[in-house]
Amino acid sequence: MSINMYFSEFRAPDFELPVIGSDKNFRLYDLIGKGERFIFLHFGCVELFQSEAGERYRLENLLKHDDIAVIWIYLHKTVEDIKKYAAGAIFPILHDPKSIIPRLYYFDQLPAVYLLAPDGRFAMTDMHSLFPRPISALELWKENGASEILDKATSIWENEWRKSIDWVNLPDYGFPIEKRYYHYGWTDDPQCRVQRPVVNALANARTYLRHWNCFKGYNFLIWDAYRDYFTHQKMVESFRRRIAEMHKGASDEFINAEIRKYASATSRIYLKAGSHRQGTSIDLTLLDEVGKPLDMGTDQDELSAEAHPLYYKDIFPRSNSEHEFHENRMLLWEVMKSAGFTPHPREWWHFDYISKASD
Repeated sequence: MSINMYFSEFRAPDFELPVIGSDKNFRLYDLIGKGERFIFLHFGCVELFQSEAGERYRLENLLKHDDIAVIWIYLHKTVEDIKKYAAGAIFPILHDPKSIIPRLYYFDQLPAVYLLAPDGRFAMTDMHSLFPRPISALELWKENGASEILDKATSIWENEWRKSIDWVNLPDYGFPIEKRYYHYGWTDDPQCRVQRPVVNALANARTYLRHWNCFKGYNFLIWDAYRDYFTHQKMVESFRRRIAEMHKGASDEFINAEIRKYASATSRIYLKAGSHRQGTSIDLTLLDEVGKPLDMGTDQDELSAEAHPLYYKDIFPRSNSEHEFHENRMLLWEVMKSAGFTPHPREWWHFDYISKASD
């Protein structure tokens, strides 16, 4: 069953309740204020707690590594009634002995499940389109699966965010592209976009490069720029397969550590400035005056020490080819840094740009 979802204009009412097994309280708007996570609110009663245990454990294990918060709120009864079922919970379990929550959220049956956007707005569906009905009853939740619901919410959230940004398609500024992830089938978007301050800085880098007579006709070839969550996830899974093949028998811990050297986290909500997910990073190389890429010694997305920008610096004696690789990398490094880009320490092709107030 497909889900037709949108985020309403209404934000979830705030509440503060005690956390079972802790001397602290949980306040919803403390979490919403950070804007870093989607939030599932699951309301139930102690009579349902035991029967829901299997579903709760399954869902928590599914979501524990994602940027999701699942908040369980149980009504009625005493804390002791809930404590005996709460052992091993990953996410907070709250107690609402005075049934304050039903008066705030207007539901008349349990369990009730709501999904909130990172800014606290309700996720709505055509099936439940009147405020503030939950995105689904538990039955709809089970039918679609938490992952499908979250993927839909992530897509909507990213689309909303993209509409707020001043985007530029790099070919419009005379930059050739070879969008490999599009050709791999990881995205159906053929455009190569960045935020406007990034293309302005890249144009400055090209001007700086062409200032020297020997580089008059040179240009940049762009491989990747803005990357959405789903494309990024496919790239990371490709890295996982390649690293596992390179290091047969390696543990998941080792493979994950290797991935982190070359890729940012697969977070649904990514707030870090200077990143592909924000449209402020570029993967690129240099083209000579006839449009031929300069030889840098490795291809894009090389997952070894050879990809480090300074890899050939300390090799001695260097072959003629190794000397050429180093000089080409240093040319790219110098040109990009001149325009305010920051090089990646492990990828010679990757540069970040953090916009300044004057951009």
